[in-house]
Amino acid sequence: MIAIDDYGAGLSSLAYLKQLPASELKIDKLFVTQLTSSNRDPLIVRSTIDLAHALEMEVVAEGVETPSAMALLSVMGCDMIQGFLVSRPIGIDALLPFLAEERHLAIARDVRSPLTRIAAVRKTG
Repeated sequence: MIAIDDYGAGLSSLAYLKQLPASELKIDKLFVTQLTSSNRDPLIVRSTIDLAHALEMEVVAEGVETPSAMALLSVMGCDMIQGFLVSRPIGIDALLPFLAEERHLAIARDVRSPLTRIAAVRKTG
């Protein structure tokens, strides 16, 4: 599987969507962290989700930190999230119990979100 990471930041381009056989698009946290406080970011995120789905890609929102951002992403049709709302970065020894206890699924239930495939935890350095 090929994923386009940090889409919307740095050198990312619409050309990547055309040229790469990617199946997943990860929206950069630059757009997600200000999703509920900006006028433009929700428009950019929503149109990116729609475009990715039209290209038969799944969408991951990076940097999700609040239940309100998660709820808005859910309404927009985002497939998965990752960020501090789910968990701070943790090592493999803590990840396995975290997944076994299904704490990541409880977050989605608490927000009453239809997101059922929350991207678990990614160690970001």
